[in-house]
Amino acid sequence: MVKGNVDDYIRSTGHLAFVNLFLKYALFVLGLVCAGLVVALVLISRHAGEVRAIPIVINEATGESRPIDWRVVDAAGEDRKPAEVHYFVRQLLRNIYTYTRYTASSNLAEAFRCCVPDATLQIKDAVNIEARQRHLQAGDQGVVELQAVNILQTSPNILVQCYFNSKAISPQGLTDSQRRVASLRLKTVPRTADTPSGLLLVEYSQSNFVREE
Repeated sequence: MVKGNVDDYIRSTGHLAFVNLFLKYALFVLGLVCAGLVVALVLISRHAGEVRAIPIVINEATGESRPIDWRVVDAAGEDRKPAEVHYFVRQLLRNIYTYTRYTASSNLAEAFRCCVPDATLQIKDAVNIEARQRHLQAGDQGVVELQAVNILQTSPNILVQCYFNSKAISPQGLTDSQRRVASLRLKTVPRTADTPSGLLLVEYSQSNFVREE
């Protein structure tokens, strides 16, 4: 009887010892896994700031989407930020299409200061100077509503696509309204008093824009 009790005791204590040893090894392995996860999270967090989102541009006319690199650098190594390109294009189009009988000449002159000679001629053809003179003689004023400015390309030159509405308004109301899409090719130049943005328009084209239903 005593011998049977001793055997039962040995079996039970041996079983418990095995269970304890197994649990110790399991906890050790679990600790290694947790330590590895902590190290991995630390490494990922250190490099997270180095990850740069790639902007996606959607061509409204075709519906095509593609990633582009925004970075534009001139010969002096100076960056042109996307906001600078957007501001340049918006100011240029406002000077082209915003006018009254008192500001028509000065606004166009300001726009032409940002252009090479070929681009100046392209703008004159696009805006139809004769039609504008008729609006001015009738007392109309021009306004522009910018809807979208998309940078499509940054090298070797900057290619920008812009959607806008140009309108002529008389004291009696709206006399003309056109929805347009324009393509502008820009190049970087040294920043000076005449070109504070460091950008020049080298090519301009536009057409009436009709969205297909």
